[in-house]
Amino acid sequence: MYARINFVSPGSPEKYSWVINTECETIDQWQHAHPEAEDLVVTPLSESEGLEALFSQKCLYHDVFFEHSVSPDVRESGRAELMEILELAGRLVRGRASELWNRCIDFRFRDDVIVKGEYQHRLHA
Repeated sequence: MYARINFVSPGSPEKYSWVINTECETIDQWQHAHPEAEDLVVTPLSESEGLEALFSQKCLYHDVFFEHSVSPDVRESGRAELMEILELAGRLVRGRASELWNRCIDFRFRDDVIVKGEYQHRLHA
């Protein structure tokens, strides 16, 4: 089972959204790990919706959270996260992972072909 958590952070006008696999992490655990999150609205997601949303989220944020970290331990966690992304991809309907991955990469890098290419090259290294 999956859930989407919509929330706000103090001092920010932005609303945020995060997807979790509730078989691995409860809402209470997530909230305890993110005490800054306020006004939580939790929406259960179907298996297919949750799988796609979690895959997309992990693809979008992998580079931001792990690749650019100065900590070797965090970068090592990023390698494990990448393995999880691949595992999730294997559970999606054939062709859907590629479609979602390309959408995430296009969103992250917009029209910057050079940066997009460098990122994809780093992933293959």
